[in-house]
Amino acid sequence: MESSGSMRLLLTNCLQISVRACLGLAFLVAAVASESGSIYTSLRDQATAAYDKGSFEQAASLLQSAIARLSDPASRDAVVLWCQLGEAHEAERKFADAQQEYQRSLEINDRLSTPDELERAIVWNDLGTVSEKTGHFRDAELLLKKSYWQLESLHATTLPLTGSVLSNIGLAIANQGRYKEAQSFYDRSLALIAQSGNEKTIQYVRALTNSALLSYDLGQYPESLENDKKALAIEDSLPLVAADDRATTLNNLGLTLIQLGRFAEAEPLVQQAIALRKGEPFCDRAKLAESIANLATIERSTGRFESARNHDQEALEIVSALPDLEHHLLPTIWNNLGMIAAHEKHFKEAENLYRKAADYWLKSEGPSSPKYAATLCNIAALQSHRGHHKEAQETQEKALAIRQAALGPNHPDVASSLSNVAAELFYQKKYDEALDFYRKAEAIDEQTLGQNSHEVARLWRNMGVVYVACNQLKDAEDVYRRAVDPGQSADASSHPDLSAWLQEYADILRKEGHFGEAEQAQVRAVGVQVRDSIKSFH
Repeated sequence: MESSGSMRLLLTNCLQISVRACLGLAFLVAAVASESGSIYTSLRDQATAAYDKGSFEQAASLLQSAIARLSDPASRDAVVLWCQLGEAHEAERKFADAQQEYQRSLEINDRLSTPDELERAIVWNDLGTVSEKTGHFRDAELLLKKSYWQLESLHATTLPLTGSVLSNIGLAIANQGRYKEAQSFYDRSLALIAQSGNEKTIQYVRALTNSALLSYDLGQYPESLENDKKALAIEDSLPLVAADDRATTLNNLGLTLIQLGRFAEAEPLVQQAIALRKGEPFCDRAKLAESIANLATIERSTGRFESARNHDQEALEIVSALPDLEHHLLPTIWNNLGMIAAHEKHFKEAENLYRKAADYWLKSEGPSSPKYAATLCNIAALQSHRGHHKEAQETQEKALAIRQAALGPNHPDVASSLSNVAAELFYQKKYDEALDFYRKAEAIDEQTLGQNSHEVARLWRNMGVVYVACNQLKDAEDVYRRAVDPGQSADASSHPDLSAWLQEYADILRKEGHFGEAEQAQVRAVGVQVRDSIKSFH
């Protein structure tokens, strides 16, 4: 009996950091007192146009020329230009340069007889986004809150840019695992941007995708799906959308569909995201690695293990070449490669990969991290394979406790852990206890994923295995029928285990003397097996 938990780890970890957007607030807030009529003014305007088109290198060059032509290098115009130059370099992924330029802007601003307080808020926001992009989530939170408090002191909390700052604060908090707290910032951000009449802007799209990712983290997949689709529709209505923004929305929508088991819908979206990122002159390599790892997840979940391993290895190579600060992607990819190794019965390799990932999460996020818990589930699966079912049960219960405390009692990952515990109880012939755990998992998954999800279908099949062990064939037939019936479990029709489940269902029907129905199930099993073989070949 397979447990559902180890497959669920997938990218709950991987796409925690998949929404990364530079707001370019200094370019958005262009209310700058400039030296009218000068070459400087023309250069600044050209730089803004280049930035808006995604030509960040050109924008940076123009801004450097504009700064060189300032008659007063310590003027209010210099404050804005240094900030804009920082944003251009941030967009080029030159984070050290960007930080220096933001600090230069702050220093000049502080020396003005009347400092530009709004510009100070913008620079603090930009410093916060750099800290967030380089993995310093706590520093990002503090800087972003300074930006918001500055806006609050200026009575500017109704400005659309304030909504963007609130969204960034929510992202920094969510990346520290404080999901409920992050929710309030996202709600305020979306409401503020909407109230200001800016629902058809890229800033609203970014706030929506941030909120969608949080809903994903909380296991609220219908809400996540709704917000990502809304973001995609707004992007379709905009004249110009940066490739990074579009790729982020496509990737996150695909991620949610993966968790719902809708792999055929998710795959083209993730592939589009990868193509967009590879086509960017200043590609965010971390995001590209995440999208490639998502594609590997789809392939692994649909039985294409060789292709999945190749894509995970590609993602690993990209991440290994990133600066040290971005290596938090490594443990997720190690874990995903471990799942492939386990499937191929390379158990020692799988254990080494799992333990590397677990050690990383334990050191970086502590023993209460859901990411650590997810890797524990896979370690427990290896313990179970060796026949150490009591030890595996204890490991799964440890993971369950962590998930319940961190994610709440009704999260799909909690259901996954309940199902894993049930499997270990089954192996110890504790059938009544196993069924109790499966029923608890079923109630959560039906509520969060819906009855037509492949996870619910898997639970029904596993409950059927328990009923067969108890010789309760009628109960076994009922739950198996639901698991393999595409009318009740639409997503199960594309599941790679469907052929095996149909054969098991046919065996039950024969034991009950329903030979005609058994023959139909057997024929269907062969058809599914042929279909899967063709897919695997392609």
